[in-house]
Amino acid sequence: MSAVVARVQLRQDDLEAAQRWARHRGLSLRDELSYRQEYEHITLARVLLQAWDGQMDAAGNELLAFLQRLAAAVAGGRLGSETELLLLQALVHRRAGRQGGALARLEQALERAEPEGYAAVFLEGGPVMAVCSRRRWAGAWHPPMSVTCGPVAGPEPRASHRACQSPSARVNRPCCGG
Repeated sequence: MSAVVARVQLRQDDLEAAQRWARHRGLSLRDELSYRQEYEHITLARVLLQAWDGQMDAAGNELLAFLQRLAAAVAGGRLGSETELLLLQALVHRRAGRQGGALARLEQALERAEPEGYAAVFLEGGPVMAVCSRRRWAGAWHPPMSVTCGPVAGPEPRASHRACQSPSARVNRPCCGG
Protein backbone atom coordinates (compact mmCIF):
# COMPACT_ATOMS: atom_id res chain seq x y z
CA MET A 1 0.00 0.00 0.00
CA SER A 2 1.24 3.50 -0.78
CA ALA A 3 1.45 6.68 1.26
CA VAL A 4 -1.30 8.13 -0.95
CA VAL A 5 -3.68 5.40 0.23
CA ALA A 6 -2.67 6.07 3.85
CA ARG A 7 -3.55 9.75 3.39
CA VAL A 8 -6.93 8.81 1.98
CA GLN A 9 -7.48 6.56 5.00
CA LEU A 10 -6.68 9.49 7.29
CA ARG A 11 -9.22 11.67 5.47
CA GLN A 12 -11.75 8.89 5.99
CA ASP A 13 -10.89 8.80 9.72
CA ASP A 14 -9.44 5.30 9.40
CA LEU A 15 -6.47 5.96 11.65
CA GLU A 16 -5.90 2.27 12.40
CA ALA A 17 -5.39 1.45 8.71
CA ALA A 18 -2.97 4.35 8.30
CA GLN A 19 -1.05 3.23 11.39
CA ARG A 20 -0.83 -0.30 9.95
CA TRP A 21 0.63 1.21 6.78
CA ALA A 22 3.30 3.06 8.80
CA ARG A 23 4.19 -0.09 10.76
CA HIS A 24 4.30 -2.18 7.58
CA ARG A 25 6.67 0.35 5.96
CA GLY A 26 8.83 0.36 9.10
CA LEU A 27 8.78 4.15 9.33
CA SER A 28 9.98 5.88 12.46
CA LEU A 29 10.56 9.37 13.86
CA ARG A 30 14.22 8.47 14.10
CA ASP A 31 14.68 7.47 10.46
CA GLU A 32 17.43 9.01 8.41
CA LEU A 33 15.65 11.42 6.09
CA SER A 34 15.99 11.17 2.34
CA TYR A 35 14.33 12.64 -0.71
CA ARG A 36 13.14 9.18 -1.76
CA GLN A 37 11.09 8.76 1.41
CA GLU A 38 10.09 12.39 1.90
CA TYR A 39 6.40 11.89 1.02
CA GLU A 40 6.23 8.79 3.22
CA HIS A 41 7.78 10.62 6.16
CA ILE A 42 5.40 13.55 5.79
CA THR A 43 2.56 11.02 5.67
CA LEU A 44 3.94 9.39 8.84
CA ALA A 45 3.84 12.83 10.48
CA ARG A 46 0.19 13.15 9.45
CA VAL A 47 -0.59 9.72 10.94
CA LEU A 48 1.15 10.60 14.20
CA LEU A 49 -0.54 13.99 14.34
CA GLN A 50 -3.98 12.45 13.95
CA ALA A 51 -3.21 9.93 16.72
CA TRP A 52 -1.65 12.52 19.04
CA ASP A 53 -3.64 13.64 22.09
CA GLY A 54 -2.48 17.27 21.94
CA GLN A 55 -0.33 17.22 25.07
CA MET A 56 3.13 18.71 24.70
CA ASP A 57 4.67 15.78 26.49
CA ALA A 58 7.40 13.53 25.08
CA ALA A 59 5.19 12.42 22.17
CA GLY A 60 4.22 15.98 21.25
CA ASN A 61 7.80 17.22 21.47
CA GLU A 62 9.04 14.28 19.37
CA LEU A 63 6.41 14.97 16.71
CA LEU A 64 7.31 18.66 16.56
CA ALA A 65 11.04 17.86 16.43
CA PHE A 66 10.40 15.37 13.59
CA LEU A 67 8.47 18.00 11.63
CA GLN A 68 11.27 20.51 12.18
CA ARG A 69 13.85 17.95 11.02
CA LEU A 70 11.78 17.23 7.92
CA ALA A 71 11.42 20.95 7.24
CA ALA A 72 15.18 21.45 7.51
CA ALA A 73 15.75 18.55 5.11
CA VAL A 74 13.51 20.01 2.39
CA ALA A 75 14.36 23.68 2.95
CA GLY A 76 15.20 25.70 -0.09
CA GLY A 77 14.17 23.25 -2.72
CA ARG A 78 10.70 21.84 -2.53
CA LEU A 79 8.16 24.54 -1.84
CA GLY A 80 5.19 22.19 -1.71
CA SER A 81 6.79 20.05 0.99
CA GLU A 82 8.06 23.10 2.87
CA THR A 83 4.58 24.58 2.91
CA GLU A 84 2.92 21.33 3.97
CA LEU A 85 5.39 20.90 6.82
CA LEU A 86 4.78 24.43 8.08
CA LEU A 87 1.05 23.73 8.02
CA LEU A 88 1.56 20.51 9.98
CA GLN A 89 3.66 22.42 12.51
CA ALA A 90 0.83 24.94 12.76
CA LEU A 91 -1.58 22.10 13.51
CA VAL A 92 0.68 20.76 16.27
CA HIS A 93 0.88 24.19 17.88
CA ARG A 94 -2.86 24.73 17.54
CA ARG A 95 -3.73 21.37 19.09
CA ALA A 96 -1.35 22.08 21.95
CA GLY A 97 -3.17 25.37 22.59
CA ARG A 98 -0.31 27.51 21.28
CA GLN A 99 -2.25 29.81 18.99
CA GLY A 100 0.65 32.21 18.56
CA GLY A 101 2.91 29.42 17.33
CA ALA A 102 0.16 28.13 15.03
CA LEU A 103 -0.41 31.54 13.47
CA ALA A 104 3.32 32.19 13.09
CA ARG A 105 3.78 28.90 11.14
CA LEU A 106 0.69 29.57 9.07
CA GLU A 107 1.92 33.06 8.20
CA GLN A 108 5.34 31.66 7.23
CA ALA A 109 3.67 29.10 4.98
CA LEU A 110 1.50 31.74 3.33
CA GLU A 111 4.44 34.09 2.77
CA ARG A 112 6.50 31.33 1.13
CA ALA A 113 3.67 30.02 -1.00
CA GLU A 114 2.23 33.36 -2.18
CA PRO A 115 4.86 34.19 -4.85
CA GLU A 116 4.34 30.78 -6.46
CA GLY A 117 0.54 30.89 -6.34
CA TYR A 118 0.21 27.83 -4.11
CA ALA A 119 -3.35 27.45 -2.86
CA ALA A 120 -4.29 23.76 -2.90
CA VAL A 121 -2.29 22.87 0.21
CA PHE A 122 -4.15 25.60 2.12
CA LEU A 123 -7.53 24.61 0.74
CA GLU A 124 -6.90 21.07 1.92
CA GLY A 125 -5.57 22.33 5.26
CA GLY A 126 -8.92 22.05 7.03
CA PRO A 127 -8.31 23.05 10.66
CA VAL A 128 -5.40 25.34 9.82
CA MET A 129 -7.67 27.32 7.52
CA ALA A 130 -10.18 27.48 10.35
CA VAL A 131 -7.54 29.24 12.47
CA CYS A 132 -6.85 31.63 9.59
CA SER A 133 -10.54 32.26 9.09
CA ARG A 134 -11.34 32.84 12.75
CA ARG A 135 -8.45 35.33 13.15
CA ARG A 136 -9.39 37.03 9.90
CA TRP A 137 -13.01 37.46 10.96
CA ALA A 138 -11.87 38.75 14.33
CA GLY A 139 -9.70 41.30 12.54
CA ALA A 140 -6.60 40.04 14.34
CA TRP A 141 -4.75 38.73 11.32
CA HIS A 142 -4.90 39.17 7.58
CA PRO A 143 -3.19 36.58 5.40
CA PRO A 144 -0.73 38.02 2.88
CA MET A 145 -2.03 35.64 0.20
CA SER A 146 -5.09 36.19 -1.94
CA VAL A 147 -7.11 33.50 -0.17
CA THR A 148 -10.48 34.78 0.91
CA CYS A 149 -13.14 33.20 3.03
CA GLY A 150 -16.69 33.47 1.86
CA PRO A 151 -19.73 34.87 3.66
CA VAL A 152 -20.71 33.56 7.02
CA ALA A 153 -24.17 33.73 8.57
CA GLY A 154 -24.17 35.19 12.08
CA PRO A 155 -21.40 36.61 14.23
CA GLU A 156 -19.54 33.30 14.83
CA PRO A 157 -18.26 31.39 11.79
CA ARG A 158 -19.72 27.94 11.35
CA ALA A 159 -17.78 25.26 9.50
CA SER A 160 -20.76 24.47 7.28
CA HIS A 161 -20.77 28.06 5.96
CA ARG A 162 -17.06 28.56 5.37
CA ALA A 163 -15.83 28.53 1.82
CA CYS A 164 -12.24 29.22 0.88
CA GLN A 165 -11.53 30.55 -2.54
CA SER A 166 -8.36 31.05 -4.45
CA PRO A 167 -8.87 33.21 -7.51
CA SER A 168 -5.79 31.75 -9.21
CA ALA A 169 -6.93 28.16 -8.69
CA ARG A 170 -10.63 28.86 -9.29
CA VAL A 171 -11.45 26.53 -6.43
CA ASN A 172 -14.29 26.80 -3.97
CA ARG A 173 -14.17 24.15 -1.23
CA PRO A 174 -15.25 24.01 2.38
CA CYS A 175 -12.48 25.08 4.78
CA CYS A 176 -13.06 22.57 7.52
CA GLY A 177 -14.72 19.73 5.74
CA GLY A 178 -18.11 21.24 6.57
